[in-house]
Amino acid sequence: MKRKKYTLTTAQANARPHKGFKDTLDFFNETTNSEMQYCPTIGMNSSEKDTLMHFNLNNGEFLYDNKSYNDNIKYEPRYVRPQAIDPVSGLAHIVGQGKSVIIGHPQIRVKHFASDEAHKYPRAVISTGAITVPNYSDKDTRYAERRRLGRIAKDHHTYGAMLLGISGSKRFHFRHVRADSKGRFVDLGTLYEGNKDPQTVDTKCLIVPDYHNGANEQHVVDAVKGMVDEYAPLNIVLHDFLNMHSVNPHGDHELIYQRMIHTHDVGNHNLERELEEGYNELVELSEMAPQATIYVVDCNHHRFLNRWLDEGKFVKDVGNARLGFKLATAYASGKNPVLEGLRHVGGKIPKNIKFTKSSQSVRIGGIEVNKHGDQGIFNKRASIKQMEQIHRKIIYGHCHTGEQYHDIYSVGTMTPRYPFYGKGAPSNSTHTVGMIDWLNKPQFVNIMDGKYKLR
Repeated sequence: MKRKKYTLTTAQANARPHKGFKDTLDFFNETTNSEMQYCPTIGMNSSEKDTLMHFNLNNGEFLYDNKSYNDNIKYEPRYVRPQAIDPVSGLAHIVGQGKSVIIGHPQIRVKHFASDEAHKYPRAVISTGAITVPNYSDKDTRYAERRRLGRIAKDHHTYGAMLLGISGSKRFHFRHVRADSKGRFVDLGTLYEGNKDPQTVDTKCLIVPDYHNGANEQHVVDAVKGMVDEYAPLNIVLHDFLNMHSVNPHGDHELIYQRMIHTHDVGNHNLERELEEGYNELVELSEMAPQATIYVVDCNHHRFLNRWLDEGKFVKDVGNARLGFKLATAYASGKNPVLEGLRHVGGKIPKNIKFTKSSQSVRIGGIEVNKHGDQGIFNKRASIKQMEQIHRKIIYGHCHTGEQYHDIYSVGTMTPRYPFYGKGAPSNSTHTVGMIDWLNKPQFVNIMDGKYKLR
């Protein structure tokens, strides 16, 4: 099986490379047997052509033409201006052939687009980040619009690169590295700095895709637990940990399709059983990662239980009524019914597990991690661009798709990419995991075929 590794980064015309980052990338490529590839782009204006590259960029291939890596991912020179605020704007059509597409741009941007079940692998437009120092008209020009766009572009200019692994004609994995001001970066728990020996460092946080215990895919669960075991994160964040299928209000209008076939017939109607399974899973995670603080984020699926109690549905739910009365009493006393339900079935909650409130802020490495994403402006689900209005830096869940835009990031889901409730509809769901590294930089990986990297 053919396996290859590539490192892709963008080089701006008439701009020198960041020396520290270039030295680190050169050493990284040598030690990991990766091929260096540069995505050329113009400088501060179109007169600085993308052929005017710095002489120090002499150890890799410049991609001026299309390049196909396998059947599912390719590079295309799309000539996106480096000043573009959103580099993927207007490019949805380029994934129409079923391939993910890499474009060159000084920002790191990832957006997954919906596809039908014929496409096993998610389709995305992915930009790379840059190796060169910023070259924008942010002050030395008489044109106000150029200064405005140049200043914004400089704000979002990211020293970074895309790491691409190819295995055969179908499988690929990608992730990004983000460098600090010295040019250092961390890749999957390993620090690279110039030509120094790589050093294993702490992973500050693992942000798990929406968990949905009892409705997730086992190979995704196994991969996430593999990451917990391999990287021993100091913090773990769980979104939608419990699925709450036993009290899910969205099935009320579909007695046969959801309530019977996908809830009762598969044994998912019993609240106590669901809580027991959730408690056991929490205990397992706690024992796997005793070094970690595990945050269980307040989220919409957990609040299904609150709604079930608020609307008095437990009164007519014979199988769950007795437990419902107990939890209603606790809820009326101001307690968290999910937490009380877990205590009811299992006893003590492990000390390293913390249930948070949506009003709380939990920041790790300066990045907010305690907002699920369902409570945006006026309590409505927010797009990633609306989230930027609310938070400076955040990693959140809820949307089930991995996306990166400026300093706003969303993780994916552990449920099937084409869930039963979608009824065959196109989906942009991904199994995307978020990490916060030792340098306080985010790194995201997609689980594909049960793997989070090509070993």
